[in-house]
Amino acid sequence: MYLSCSGFRCYEHCPFQYWHRYINKTVLAVPDNRLNTIFGSTVGVLFERFYVERMWQRPKTVAQELRDLVEVTVERVIAKECRKGGRVDFTEPGSMYSSREDLVRDVQEVVGRGLLSIKHHRLLGSSVGAEVVLDHRKGGHLLGGRADFIMDLKQGGSTLSAIIDGKGTKYRERYTKDLQLLWYAMLYREAHGRCPGRLGYLYWRCAPDKALDWIPFTESQVDNLLEAVLSKAGRIEADKCSLDSLPGQHERAAARDQLFFPTPGAECTFCAYRSLCEVGGKYMTAAKADVKVDFGVEEVLGV
Repeated sequence: MYLSCSGFRCYEHCPFQYWHRYINKTVLAVPDNRLNTIFGSTVGVLFERFYVERMWQRPKTVAQELRDLVEVTVERVIAKECRKGGRVDFTEPGSMYSSREDLVRDVQEVVGRGLLSIKHHRLLGSSVGAEVVLDHRKGGHLLGGRADFIMDLKQGGSTLSAIIDGKGTKYRERYTKDLQLLWYAMLYREAHGRCPGRLGYLYWRCAPDKALDWIPFTESQVDNLLEAVLSKAGRIEADKCSLDSLPGQHERAAARDQLFFPTPGAECTFCAYRSLCEVGGKYMTAAKADVKVDFGVEEVLGV
């Protein structure tokens, strides 16, 4: 089976959500509003072009060239999200932007700051890759990953390989214990026989001197992650096979509730399938009323 970092993380948070998103591929009556993802996707596409096309070597002002690309890139990113079954609605309450023009202006501003961050931290070199595919087969499974940037950096008298992931958020504390970079390190080691030298998050919105966080990690953390990933992949595959082997729709639905049960929590707020989840609905209602509710196994499974 195929398992990405987002899929692994989704299953860890809520097997019910994983089943709808990755196994059943449930089509929602009202598609999920993807507006709040457009900024990050657009900035990612622009800086992918910056590195792939080695734009810093061109005579024209790079900052202006990237800004000129923003509007058409936004259009393409929006179109891609709609083709994937989502929607982009600027009028929905809680949206980051009230208009396409606001979104374009924000991206244009951040592009200039991002270039200054790249210059400040010297994130350029002869060996730079963007949107690097790290897919690797292991234990009968295909583990997937696509790193934003992989580059060789000079440190002292040596050269270190670095994997860097760009982030459009201002809330960097969310990523202090995130496993995304560790996932990339795991796949990189499988491909190259060694871990990368450094892992870092680059925050496009932050001031250039504060935009880069190097994330410490150890070889044993990579070992532990690989073990956990293979274990979870095996379990997901076995549970899916168990469902597929059942003869009737009623039997499969009952087994699904046992194998891919909902685990309500803070992630419910952002779940596209919350309208289909009774347990998640109860959790969110209780949370809004500031009522403490214990959703144990009995409550989740209805027993």
